[in-house]
Amino acid sequence: MTAILPALVFLSWATVEDLLYRRISNGVMLIALAVGFWVSADWIISLVCGLGGFIVTAACYRNGLMGGGDVKLAALMGIFLGVWGLILFSWALTICGAMAIISRTPQPLAPYVLMAYMVFLGVTL
Repeated sequence: MTAILPALVFLSWATVEDLLYRRISNGVMLIALAVGFWVSADWIISLVCGLGGFIVTAACYRNGLMGGGDVKLAALMGIFLGVWGLILFSWALTICGAMAIISRTPQPLAPYVLMAYMVFLGVTL
């Protein structure tokens, strides 16, 4: 539960950067990853989930299916929220993909990840 506010802050920051500049800065994400490990209840699960999210999305990035910021967001969600973070990221990715198909333009993923996180908070709190 101690990860709720830091995750919200960093996801909000990433959303603003993604909407304004279509990129998410490495500096902010490195700080977010460090804070995520610091507030984690079990850093081993956080590490495994963060690496899992990173590896799966890095393969998508390598094939041109998503940007580097999306890879960083997947790792961040895994570190802050563990398995639930990866489930939320998958849900957000599905919505974002649907929006990209409907609008026929690439969509920034961070706002959808933030929206999924807000739904998660509403359900769990």
